[in-house]
Amino acid sequence: MNIIPACALLLALTACAAQPTSASFARADGRTADPAQLRLALAKCKGEGASAMAASSQATTPYPETVVANSHNEANIVTACMARNGYLAQ
Repeated sequence: MNIIPACALLLALTACAAQPTSASFARADGRTADPAQLRLALAKCKGEGASAMAASSQATTPYPETVVANSHNEANIVTACMARNGYLAQ
C-alpha cells in the first residue's frame, strides 16, 4: 500500500526535473539582442550544459534527489555560459 504514494512522488519529481528552465536572456549592455546571435549562444550553452551533465551522470546513481539536483546544475551551467557570452537571465 505504501508503494503507490512513493511511486507517485517519484513520478512527480522526475517530471519536474525533466522540464528545462525557460529563462529569457537579454544583453548585459542593455542593447537589443540579435535573435540569431541569441539563438546561437543559447544552443551552444545548452550543449555545454548537456555535455557537463552527461559526464557527471556517469559517476552518479539516478536517484530522484540527484535527478533534481542535476537539473538545477544544468540550468546554472547554461546561465553562466550565457553570461560569458554577454547575456543575462531575466
